[in-house]
Amino acid sequence: MLQVVKTKQEVTVDEDDIITLAEAARLSGKTLPSIGVMLDRGTLPWYEYPPAMPGRAGSRYTSKSAVLALMQRKRPRRRKG
Repeated sequence: MLQVVKTKQEVTVDEDDIITLAEAARLSGKTLPSIGVMLDRGTLPWYEYPPAMPGRAGSRYTSKSAVLALMQRKRPRRRKG
């Protein structure tokens, strides 16, 4: 039996690449709950601001470039005919 434990670690990211989940949903054409599931499953990266940032701490964010890359990979297949 294995226990899965998520841990937080400090990373350096480009602030211009960080978007809200609502922005990710609009950009991808997916629903807000489906974006949340993608974060939970690790399909999209999950970022939070540190507690020292009032008003932002605790909210979930993701990467705009990761959302755009996901859209490129998930293009529907064209039917021949």
